[in-house]
Amino acid sequence: MSQGSAAIATATGEDVLAVARRLAPVLAALSDPNRLAILLAITQHPRSVKDLTEVVGLPQTLVSHHLKALRESGLVSSTARGRSNVYSMCCDALAEPARLLASLADGGPATTR
Repeated sequence: MSQGSAAIATATGEDVLAVARRLAPVLAALSDPNRLAILLAITQHPRSVKDLTEVVGLPQTLVSHHLKALRESGLVSSTARGRSNVYSMCCDALAEPARLLASLADGGPATTR
């Protein structure tokens, strides 16, 4: 069990509520289909805004707007490269779950209880 899941599993009701309050803005950032598409594109490899506009088919201003929300929620980070920024997942820990979510949308493996 990971450290994060252990903390949630042993948390009291008040601790779980605190975790939920911290997690809610992140989930809200992911609730927009355009943001989710951008995030899924970034899980493949780091991309510039220009690359993202081509992959997701959105105008540059809209991609930039959504990237701001993803950066503020801590899901992506940017690195200056020349006159532009390259965006990548904030950490490897989120990349694999994002890929798994994408596989579910493609009819990949799903488990039920």
